[in-house]
Amino acid sequence: MNYIELINLFWQTRRRVRLSSVEADLYFFLLQECNTQNWENPFECPNGLICVSIGMSEPTLIDARNRLQQKGFIEFVKGNRRAQSPVYTLLNLNNFSKNFSKTFSKSFSKSFSKTHSKTADTPLIGEKQKQKQKQKPPISPPKSEDAELPFGTSENGNSGKPNIPGKPEIEEIVKFYNDTCKSLRPVKTLTDKRREAVYARLREHGREAVFDVIRAAGRSSFLAGQNTREWTADFDWIFRPVNFVKVLEGKYENKEKSQQYGTESNRQINERLAVPSHYEVF
Repeated sequence: MNYIELINLFWQTRRRVRLSSVEADLYFFLLQECNTQNWENPFECPNGLICVSIGMSEPTLIDARNRLQQKGFIEFVKGNRRAQSPVYTLLNLNNFSKNFSKTFSKSFSKSFSKTHSKTADTPLIGEKQKQKQKQKPPISPPKSEDAELPFGTSENGNSGKPNIPGKPEIEEIVKFYNDTCKSLRPVKTLTDKRREAVYARLREHGREAVFDVIRAAGRSSFLAGQNTREWTADFDWIFRPVNFVKVLEGKYENKEKSQQYGTESNRQINERLAVPSHYEVF
């Protein structure tokens, strides 16, 4: 078979088998090299010569020749860098179907045996996902920071003490406030923020101080609305850190009018200090 016949067979075969441009370049170079060596087939050809001649890296060359062998165009034997160059054989493309099926069956059987041995004892993806879902703990719905609970009801839905391990009976304190501070707005809903505020004051000042502040607030005419703005304190205002200390230190105790307010201007100053704009104190 001559040079022209091999080229024609190549193009006929390529209609049935896809080749990349790199694979085609390599095949034609090997065809030309075989022609140069007087059609010795098989023939030796060093990697360096191929890389320099057609401008490709050695990894690209190795990948391309592997693909040409898998597709039935060539066969080769790897060389030894110091002793011998790789040996290439151009296959007869008239027997393309036989060459292709032979090389494909070899490569497929090797790859299948490797992948099968790795995945034989591995569960399927669906089974893995099921196992992960079983291991995950159930997700509980998020709690609002200011979730409201009816007064006298704990967080677990049962009537009784708040569900705070080792903390005093906060509901008892709230009930004492409602019974003592009749002139102030009563607490109808015990929120998480209110629980935290009461517990924080208990930690900072102790149980007796908390009851003393509630008694003082209940006695105070000023906190009950007897001021120029007719502002009235409430539970949240009393249990804020700064306001709690003021009530504890007797700032809002009832006194004689002259002693409490002094001059008219002093009285207004005192009320401004106690009652902020929009009736809020921070």
